[in-house]
Amino acid sequence: MKLSIAAVLLLLISCRPTELSTSKQPLEIIEQELSGDLLGKQFRYPTKKIENEENEIVIFMKHRKLSTTEIDIYFNKNSSERFFQIQEFYNSRFQTNQKDSLYSSWQTDSTEFILFKNSDSSILVNIFKRN
Repeated sequence: MKLSIAAVLLLLISCRPTELSTSKQPLEIIEQELSGDLLGKQFRYPTKKIENEENEIVIFMKHRKLSTTEIDIYFNKNSSERFFQIQEFYNSRFQTNQKDSLYSSWQTDSTEFILFKNSDSSILVNIFKRN
């Protein structure tokens, strides 16, 4: 009996959601989504939500035939600072130097990345395959 209680307690502790620390690398927890690496890959999840002291992020993945076709990432906290962090992420990735404070866009041969700061201080990152 004592062994089963200990096993249940251990199971409950191990199944507890992990706290995501983002103070050193605030975009690290969603780097795979921001990079667009999930486009064209097998569908992983329709919606992902990350909430903690520093983040309130919602990620929507659109799909077609179980393959990811578009990623929408909404940031609702720390938007002024976060906008420039995301912009710097893409500038370093694409070796550009965009400085717009409301809208930026980056393109490859097959993918487009759009960064937009809404008037209500939230941020949208839209990533999709170009036709």
